[in-house]
Amino acid sequence: MAETLDDLKAQGFARIAIANEPPFTAVAADGTVSGAAPDVAREVFKRLGVPEVVASISEYGAMIPGLQARRHDAITAGLFMKPERCTAVAYSEPVLCDAEAFLLPKGNPKGIASIRDLTTDGVRFINRQAGSGTRVLLDFELSRNDLDPDAISGYDQDEYTHMAVAVAVLSGKVDVGLGIKSAAKALGLDFVPLIEERYDLLIPGAVFETEMMQTVLRVIATPLFQQTVEAMGGYSTRETGRLVPLD
Repeated sequence: MAETLDDLKAQGFARIAIANEPPFTAVAADGTVSGAAPDVAREVFKRLGVPEVVASISEYGAMIPGLQARRHDAITAGLFMKPERCTAVAYSEPVLCDAEAFLLPKGNPKGIASIRDLTTDGVRFINRQAGSGTRVLLDFELSRNDLDPDAISGYDQDEYTHMAVAVAVLSGKVDVGLGIKSAAKALGLDFVPLIEERYDLLIPGAVFETEMMQTVLRVIATPLFQQTVEAMGGYSTRETGRLVPLD
C-alpha cells in the first residue's frame, strides 16, 4: 500500500475495500467500481490528484485487519460499530444513515411486526452472513430479547448482500429477511423498521488530519453528495459530516 499521498499520486490509484453489494457498491466485469461510497472515494481522490480507485472485495470481518495490514488505502463500506472496532480504528463523521428493516412481501401476509415473530411456526427467514453488520445487529437483538436463534427457521441460511435477501423475499423463497430499507424500495417490498443504523467512514487515527481525509470530509458535506445519497431512497443525511468523538 502507498505510504503517502505522493505515493498514491505516483501509482495513479488508491486501493479501497468494498463489500460488493449492488447497487450500493459493485464491480463491473471490466473492474470498474461504482456505488455511493466508491463514487465519493473516487471524487475525493481525484481532487487530491489520484485519478482512480481500485476495489478489493472483502468480507466485513476482514476489512479492518486489511486496513491495519496496509492492504487497503481506505474502506468504503459501512461497518457496524462495536467496541473492539473502536479500539482498532477511528470512526469519522457519519456519511449517511439507513433503517434496518424486515423485508416482507407486499401486504405482509404473515403479519410480521417484531423480532419475536421470527420464531413463529411457519415463518421462513433468510439471514445475512456471519460478520456482516446486519447479522451482528440481529444477534444483538435476539440476545436483548432472550430469543434462541435455533427457534428461527432459516437462521442458518444466509445471503451476502441486502439485494440478495430482498430477491429471496420477492421470489417467495422466504417470508422475511433483514436488510436496509432502500433494498425493499428497489424491489417494491414492504418493510417494518427494526432499527436505524449509521454508516461511518473508518479512518486510521494517524491520518485523520491529513489533506486526504479532510478532503473526504469536505466532499460528504456538500449538497450534491447529500442530494445524490437521498435520491437512492431509504437513506438520511441528517447527521452527515458530524464528528463522533471516541474516548
